Amino acid sequence: MSMRRSDLYMLDSTVIQEICGFLQCPMDGVKCLGGYNNNVYKVNLDNPMVVKILDRALISQEQLISEVEWVLHLSQHNMSVVRPIEVKGTYVNDISNGLCFLVYEKAKGRHIQSRDSEVWNPQLFRQWGHAMGTLHALAVGFNPKHSRGQWHEHEIYHRDLGLLNLTLQEHWKEYHVHMHTLSATDKEFGLIHGDLHQHNLLLDPQHQLTVLDFGDSEYNWFAYDAAVAIYHAVHSVEAGESRREFAKRFTGCFMEGYAQGKGDTSGMHLVDFFLDFRHLYSYVYHTLFSDIDKLTDQQRIYLENMRVSLVRDSSFLGSGCKVFLA
Repeated sequence: MSMRRSDLYMLDSTVIQEICGFLQCPMDGVKCLGGYNNNVYKVNLDNPMVVKILDRALISQEQLISEVEWVLHLSQHNMSVVRPIEVKGTYVNDISNGLCFLVYEKAKGRHIQSRDSEVWNPQLFRQWGHAMGTLHALAVGFNPKHSRGQWHEHEIYHRDLGLLNLTLQEHWKEYHVHMHTLSATDKEFGLIHGDLHQHNLLLDPQHQLTVLDFGDSEYNWFAYDAAVAIYHAVHSVEAGESRREFAKRFTGCFMEGYAQGKGDTSGMHLVDFFLDFRHLYSYVYHTLFSDIDKLTDQQRIYLENMRVSLVRDSSFLGSGCKVFLA
């Protein structure tokens, strides 16, 4: 979940024109693919490529290169990820107005939709878990030259909480304090993806998954990474008993795949804790970083419903509901 930069990526055609000139590719066929800030584009070189545009004022060279190093490490160990591509001997390419861009392979496949019953099924959930298990296994022993941030270094933990309800401020502080007391051995804690929801996966015609977008990777608990995936997956079902039942089924399949991907499940007893934390985190994030004046009525209602549910019951699925069964 990257920072929202609502005004910084109102990109005009001159930026795209400069990038195309840099890459010596035609403007024809350039297409905005989205990204949290509408800063990801498809361009056509010899093959279709993806360009991600970033503001140098908001992300350091160390952050950019450490993400590249992490993705290349995974790729070199045969994990299906979208590889960055060197351009003129570098991965990070500077352009005007303090912007830079990276180029990635354009992976084959389609984004996953929860309403597509042909793919949204236990087989996919196991594959999803397998991908995360493989990723976490490859994180163990990985000693990069360029370091990624620790979870507590994220800006969200250093923001003024004045916009939050006092009850939620207290919950937030309690989580933060408690997390500092958790065990963080190599089996439980390491470099994670950070946002491996279904929209950061591509499913190819052979039903193989490719993992996208490592911009939120950081050092955190492996159980938190799993909780993020579960949290997003279960939002495909309306809140209530149906959601709770789906959450248990999904988590069971996901954890089967996770173990098959060589992920160590010894720290996964924390999944339920982090599932509740992610619910609060999501509300805090959108409250602190969204431009409230630009939210739609539907988005405002969604945030208000989140606030009410969090104040009434800090448990995402309801008190007493556990998804991880050891």
